[in-house]
Amino acid sequence: MRERYFLSLPLVACLLLASLLLQNCGGSTNLPIEGEEESTETTEQEGEAQQGRRKRARIEQEIGGLGITGTQQELLEESSNIFNILPPEIWQEVFSHLDFEGILAARRISYAWNELISGTPYIGAVGVENKPCHIIDTRGWITKKEINFRSKKLSILTPATIPSFAFYRLMAKVENLPQAFWPYLQGTNVHTLDLSNNDIDNKGIIEVARILPYTQIHTLDLGDNDIDDRDIIEVARVLPYTQIHTLWLDYTGIRYKGLVELAKVLPQTQIHTLDLGSNSIRDAGMIELVKLLPQTQIHTLCLAGNELGDETLTELTKVLPQTQMHSLDLGYNYNNIGYAALIKLAKVLPQTQIHTLDLNGNQIGEEGITELAKVLSQTQIHTLDLSSNSIGYAGTIELVKVLPQTQIHTLDLSYNSIRDAGIIELAKILPQTQLHILKLIEIQVSDEVKYLVREQYPNINITIG
Repeated sequence: MRERYFLSLPLVACLLLASLLLQNCGGSTNLPIEGEEESTETTEQEGEAQQGRRKRARIEQEIGGLGITGTQQELLEESSNIFNILPPEIWQEVFSHLDFEGILAARRISYAWNELISGTPYIGAVGVENKPCHIIDTRGWITKKEINFRSKKLSILTPATIPSFAFYRLMAKVENLPQAFWPYLQGTNVHTLDLSNNDIDNKGIIEVARILPYTQIHTLDLGDNDIDDRDIIEVARVLPYTQIHTLWLDYTGIRYKGLVELAKVLPQTQIHTLDLGSNSIRDAGMIELVKLLPQTQIHTLCLAGNELGDETLTELTKVLPQTQMHSLDLGYNYNNIGYAALIKLAKVLPQTQIHTLDLNGNQIGEEGITELAKVLSQTQIHTLDLSSNSIGYAGTIELVKVLPQTQIHTLDLSYNSIRDAGIIELAKILPQTQLHILKLIEIQVSDEVKYLVREQYPNINITIG
């Protein structure tokens, strides 16, 4: 029994349009190309080839996550219709507008279409050496699913066995890609590469740095690797020549030398999101980075979990109004933002574009939250994390006074000493605020107050207890 194939709406629309154009030109959509005859014989060799295709189909079906199952199943015989009347150039233009599901369906229509789409006459081609040749934009064909090469189905693949079309045309977000594949990333549609926690050594970093300028990668995660200053310098040298705009370097061994070299090139890069969290970076190196922030495109910066003191925070408050920063993470317990530094930060916040601020784990205390509360209504902040900051009843009351005048819709007060009295006061003003997410995790609160808050405000996502 023949398998039924369903075409996407964009492809059907293109077919109808092409049909109308041909009719207006006096052409027929039912005539075969002159001299072409429909084949009716099936030779013994064709039967053997068909068996080979089915075998490769089963291999591709094992890939699962790449979503290319069935591609090498029995293809429909060529028919004398509109499909082979239009020149290949027009079909390629049509195919360039299809999405992932549409292009997989189109590949199954005929041998000719499969060749136009896959860029090779070989059905079920495998191996990175069989690189498809396209003159059209194929970026719309990618799957939205992140492809993890540590999964059971993908971990067995090698550069010699991976389906060629899937590797070069269908993958966009890739996690844990084995190093053997890295030299072949040029020419793929991969734009997000997650290599975190991959035990990358200096040779690996050199290989990553070598191929990056020739790829479409814009998001790179090198976090949680044993990377030292020497490795960071290798990456920093090529960053201005890449498309990278998001870079994760959290939980690495970056120190003063590496950070200074990275800071020097940032103004020449496209990087707008930088994660340097949990690196035990101290003031000397971070100050060099902070000074250059106004010259960069960085709008999201994570400095959480470092050993920053008043020097870095003082320098940061000086430049923040001149930056594009809208998300700033100074959380975790290693940054010791004291009362004096917090006052400086609070004073400049109304002059900044910051809408997301994470100050968790800094032991700000009652005095600190009081100073911050004074300026919140003058800021653009809509997401605020104040968890683990020794905030009690008095600090909660100061927040309660200003929350209705702020833009805050997400507030985290977890791991503080607010208790029943503070929660009750906070609950009273919730209808007057824009809050839709409120976190009160590990707060000492009675079951009665928990029930009261949840029942009264079912439209607010409240995590309490």
